[in-house]
Parts: sequence; C-alpha cells; structure tokens
Amino acid sequence: MVGTSYAADGEPQATEWSGGRVLNLGGLPGSVFSAATDINDPGQAVGRSFVGATQYAVEWSGGDVIKLGGLPGAVSSVADGINDSGQVVG
Repeated sequence: MVGTSYAADGEPQATEWSGGRVLNLGGLPGSVFSAATDINDPGQAVGRSFVGATQYAVEWSGGDVIKLGGLPGAVSSVADGINDSGQVVG
C-alpha cells in the first residue's frame, strides 16, 4: 500500500507500507512534498513530487525516483495509477 506520511518537520513524504515495514519513498531532488497514489504487483509506485510550487508526475522503481514529464507545454503533471505492465495514467 502507498500513500503519504507527515515527517516530524511537517514535510509530507511518499510512503510505502509492505510486510510490516514503512518505507519513505522520497521525492525528486529539492522536493518539498511527495505523495504516492498507486502501486502495481511488481512494486512500481507512482504519484507526485513538488519542487517549489511545481508538481511533477513521478515513478518510484528499484529505489529510484523517476520524473515522468507531461504533455507538451504542460507546467505540471501527476501520475494517478499504474498497471502491472508499467503503463501510467494521470
């Protein structure tokens, strides 16, 4: 399961709960907020990471945070779901 936890400093962080463990997924470099919205069976998670006031769609996979981008001309993006084949929707 994925979602958001609020750290002692008040900064929300994308979080994964699995097998009795809690994992801080983190965010993009310089991130002030991150939130995970979905995870697939292979363990890839998606959501958003805010850098300043801009949110970026991201994927967490194999310990990495990957910026997914957006449509041409978009100023922000968010990923809402991921299927078991790794296709992302937002």
